[in-house]
Amino acid sequence: MSVFLLIDETGALFDASRWEVRLRLGCQGTTSEVIASAVKQRGWIGLAHHATSVEIHMRRTDPAPRTVQLAIDLVMGTLASKIVLVHWGNEWRRETFASPAAAILRIEELMAAVSSSAQAVPFRSTSRTIQDLWRDGNRTLIMALQQFQNRIGIIDAGDACALSHLPGMGTTSVFERPKLSTSLIIRAVSPFVRFYDQRRRPAFEGKDLRQQPNPDYNRWIVDTFDRIIDAGEPLLDDVDAVVQQPDGLPLQMSYRRVAAPYRTPSGSQLIVTTSVLIPLPRRDAVSA
Repeated sequence: MSVFLLIDETGALFDASRWEVRLRLGCQGTTSEVIASAVKQRGWIGLAHHATSVEIHMRRTDPAPRTVQLAIDLVMGTLASKIVLVHWGNEWRRETFASPAAAILRIEELMAAVSSSAQAVPFRSTSRTIQDLWRDGNRTLIMALQQFQNRIGIIDAGDACALSHLPGMGTTSVFERPKLSTSLIIRAVSPFVRFYDQRRRPAFEGKDLRQQPNPDYNRWIVDTFDRIIDAGEPLLDDVDAVVQQPDGLPLQMSYRRVAAPYRTPSGSQLIVTTSVLIPLPRRDAVSA
């Protein structure tokens, strides 16, 4: 059985087959025609959940930002083996992806293309609150905070690394500061995290974060993690960063993050980060 959903410009989720939605849109056609009308005329996003696949319907120009954010959150949490992105410009185009992460990166590319004329800033952090998560219904990051509270800030390193492979935990990665050391070692990297070459992901694990590509960005991240460890409390923020790809071209990333400090039974300190992508461009970031 298939389920057809619509997300409006406020981020509200609707059953696309309900007559109230047809009345609101002024469209009395089939459910597929209702979704097409909402996407093209309103900038809404349509989601069609089938047995083994999910279709995402969106327009390439000026989609509603809150709509895109909720769609990304929903797709990141799906277990579907195939994601089909159907996007409208002057015509409909269909692209098929083998994972939610690949589809989300393509959505980000579409958003970045729209905002290519916007001036980028190198690194920026905007503090957020738990109220922001509840308002947006961000289950992934709420779960990350609840996990920190339930464990009272203590976790085994192996258990922490296992979180990076759980589909419901978004993009979760683990960094360790060994006892009596200033190094920050990459212990686990989520397969959903964007890399310049996905095949290199396992090679990063076990290495000091400072020794990875984009040293300025990594130093900025390490400084942030140092403050989190010193404070002993999770950080909730939105991050905007521009890094350099191997071909020299800039790549803009935007994501909402929970970074939580844990202690292990062996005495080392961990930073467990969980993040969800934010569509580009960022609308309301304020330098922190």
